[in-house]
Amino acid sequence: MNDPNDLQPQDPDAAGTDAPGVMSIARIAFNAAAVAAVLFVGIMGMKALVSMRKPPPRKPLPPQALKVEAVKAAVGNHTVTMTANGAVAAKNQIKIIPEVTGKVLFAHPGFRDGGVIRKGDLLYRINPADLQSQRQSASAGISALQQEIGYLEERKRTLENELAQALKTLDIAEQEAARMQRLFDRGAAAEAEVNQARLSVQSGRERVEAYRSNIALINPSIEKITAQLGVSRAGLDTVNLNLDRTEYRAPFDGVIVSGALEPGQFVAAGQPLAVLQDTSAFEIPVPMSLQDWRALAPNRSARSLTSDPLPVRVSWEDETGGRHECTGDVVRMGPQLDPRNRMVDLVVEVAPGDRHQCDAPLIPGLFTTVEFRGQALDNVVPIPRRALREGNKAYIVEKGKLAVRSVVPWRSIGEQVYIKQGLRTGDVVITSVVEEAIPGIKVQVLSLSDMDAEQKKD
Repeated sequence: MNDPNDLQPQDPDAAGTDAPGVMSIARIAFNAAAVAAVLFVGIMGMKALVSMRKPPPRKPLPPQALKVEAVKAAVGNHTVTMTANGAVAAKNQIKIIPEVTGKVLFAHPGFRDGGVIRKGDLLYRINPADLQSQRQSASAGISALQQEIGYLEERKRTLENELAQALKTLDIAEQEAARMQRLFDRGAAAEAEVNQARLSVQSGRERVEAYRSNIALINPSIEKITAQLGVSRAGLDTVNLNLDRTEYRAPFDGVIVSGALEPGQFVAAGQPLAVLQDTSAFEIPVPMSLQDWRALAPNRSARSLTSDPLPVRVSWEDETGGRHECTGDVVRMGPQLDPRNRMVDLVVEVAPGDRHQCDAPLIPGLFTTVEFRGQALDNVVPIPRRALREGNKAYIVEKGKLAVRSVVPWRSIGEQVYIKQGLRTGDVVITSVVEEAIPGIKVQVLSLSDMDAEQKKD
């Protein structure tokens, strides 16, 4: 057990104090405050020195030149030209639809998507066995009807001959009866002889009526069988026509799209097999406003295009970027305006190797550019439409500076404007977008082209 004396409270003054530790903390705090004071004084001194320093003089920057693109104007006689775009379509295309049902015995090797077909090629042959059997049956039926008609006609001729003979006999009997009656009236003949003559006449008349009745009965029979013969012959014609339909030949050079056919396949009459697109002639519908068309060809009507087509040039790029061209003709105008944009389709026809020349084959769906060349204009300057500014102004580069000039446009056609006053040959006309046209500002022309190059670019 603990000693009770150990539980007595101790005198706090009796505990010792760690004096050296307290002195160390105070010294550290004093040193930190001294360092902070030195840093503060140094920073403030640096700021004072910087504020007393004079800034270097600024040199003014040279003014920036306005960078633009431009075309060189040329006054002269120009042919109105414009371009438009359109997709190539086959002029003719047909659905290949069998007209008879049956099993395919032969199919053209090219009868599949993309297959090339030549005019006159046999595309398919359907098994004709059933139709050949129908033709034999129909022919036999026609022969039987013809024989029956022949028999009836021969019988009719026989009866008509016998009728003629009976009429002669009747005439003789009537003459004899009349003679006997005269003799009887004079008392030169007996009554029995008169009665016998009368009986001969009666018998002759009955025979004549019998012949006429038989002939009258034959005529309806001949007419009925003749009608049946006509129906049978029509049926045979149908069978022969269907036999011809078991084979189908290509009506023109073309390519197969959307379909395929193999030997052994069963086809049904009226079921489409594929589409054959004509590759000998193409059409390109090109939209154009009536205003542009009248400016391009003011003396041509839609009706006149049929007899007097407008020549055009068609161009396109292949998958490698190579350019190709064809000649063509605008042959007709669409039947109505598009209600959305008030434009009408001009139909361009291209017949490679026939009326037109192409340096590469056309393909339906190909996107092309069509160049139209119309009426000739005298003493005008063509410029891009974007070069004509608001208020009929044009921005000109004169001695390396921008100048604003008023111009008088004749007409806008497509992407071009024809200027009849205000521009001279050699004027450099700015085509770039200019946010703020300040006359006299320096201009740097990045590219300068003539209008021929500009038209090709458009």
